Amino acid sequence: MQFFANKSTEVFRNNQILIQHIEQEVRKFLTGLIELVLEEEFRIYIGRKRYERRTKNDLRIYRNGYRVRNYLTIWSKLLRIKVPRCRVGNFSPILFRKGGINSEELTGMFIQLWVEGSSYRDLATFVKRIYGEQYSIGIFSRMIGAIQKYVDQYHERKIEHSYDCVYIDGLEISIKELPKRTYIENKARKGKNSVTLGVLGQRREGKKIIREMIDYRIGVSEDEKNYTDLLASLRQRGLTSEKIGLVVHDGHLSITKAIKNVYKKEKVIQQECLIHQMRNVVNKIEKRSNKDEVKNDVWKVYSSKTEEEFLKLHKEVMIKWSPLEPEAMKQFEKINSNMLNKYKFDIQLHKDIHSNNPIERYFREIRRRIKAMGVFETVSSADRLLFLIIEYLNQRRGSIPTNTELVFTH
Repeated sequence: MQFFANKSTEVFRNNQILIQHIEQEVRKFLTGLIELVLEEEFRIYIGRKRYERRTKNDLRIYRNGYRVRNYLTIWSKLLRIKVPRCRVGNFSPILFRKGGINSEELTGMFIQLWVEGSSYRDLATFVKRIYGEQYSIGIFSRMIGAIQKYVDQYHERKIEHSYDCVYIDGLEISIKELPKRTYIENKARKGKNSVTLGVLGQRREGKKIIREMIDYRIGVSEDEKNYTDLLASLRQRGLTSEKIGLVVHDGHLSITKAIKNVYKKEKVIQQECLIHQMRNVVNKIEKRSNKDEVKNDVWKVYSSKTEEEFLKLHKEVMIKWSPLEPEAMKQFEKINSNMLNKYKFDIQLHKDIHSNNPIERYFREIRRRIKAMGVFETVSSADRLLFLIIEYLNQRRGSIPTNTELVFTH
């Protein structure tokens, strides 16, 4: 048995040596291939071969040795590449033109891992374990900072699609750059001091349902002005009333006023989220023992298939619970037309349009990602992270990428 153990150890050691030798040969081959491509690119740049004299018509550009650049690929460990340089002019090879020291595939993988929840330290540990190289956190920070151009494109792109349903809601976040919220007695409130206002669209392509965050805006508060600015920007970029089948929101007065400010007399049908309405009723329940039964009865009303059924069940619940839960029934008694607009649409759509759940799912994913971070340093850093998360979710749900250079795997 000892003989076989010793033999196995020897075989394993030989395999490790063979693997290391193969890795070295692969790195040599890749280094040589990339340097050969760089030499050819430099020859085209200066207009002549190595050691070839310049003619009168050639540019006055001369070689000036090499500089060494590190380059990490997805296939091998760090490569040290000799890049030709010149005395006059600024030769920038295509390989390094986008900055950084990673191949595009590796950069894309790092960005996707970061979006899915890995911190900069997690990525540095990953590189150290897989490639044996030490990466500083600043490298990843600069890598993420380089996507600002995609963020700008997202906020400025034209809106060409029409949407069966548009969902509007807000998500609170914390940003150090912004002032803390204060109470009337001027005490600083711990926690969130800003809000992300989002507009999610749902459309159909054949039998496929596509949901995508059309745009978002970071503001200090969830008020009429911020919602108006967001909707005005969307309308200017193409989201006219003709492209909106229905707007679903939580009944916040600022959203209703913003829609009126932007679209004015244009017809935009609104539906208030009935789950939010149910929560408002449940919060008024005085006896805890009644909570589940009242909640079930209220939801039976809100999930009615027709308006007639809604009104009939509503009356029955009012008669049943008014003597027992008067405060809750005062809240439940309030009915407006925006709670009943779903009945203007096919019954198969009711499940999708009587609540804000689609945009809440987006916000749940965003909360999961930013929970580990806690607080953003600046508005721009928050904007970049929110964009990457939203772009990732949009693409997973069938949306076209904002830019073909930033495509996530599905």
